[in-house]
Amino acid sequence: MTQRQHIISRKLNILELGQTLGNISDACRRLGVSRQHYYDIKQAIEEDGLEGLLCHFLVSGLHVCK
Repeated sequence: MTQRQHIISRKLNILELGQTLGNISDACRRLGVSRQHYYDIKQAIEEDGLEGLLCHFLVSGLHVCK
């Protein structure tokens, strides 16, 4: 599994657990992520599809992760 695939898989697992449990707060607590991170992932997929889950590197060397 490439690093890109691992990142996407990890973030999709967060969304899937939330749907499986039917409780976003509990899913986030179990995985050690914030609810805001969950909703950021959900928004990134809605806006950009799976590519929205990857970090985007800027010219200045900084990166933005969705």
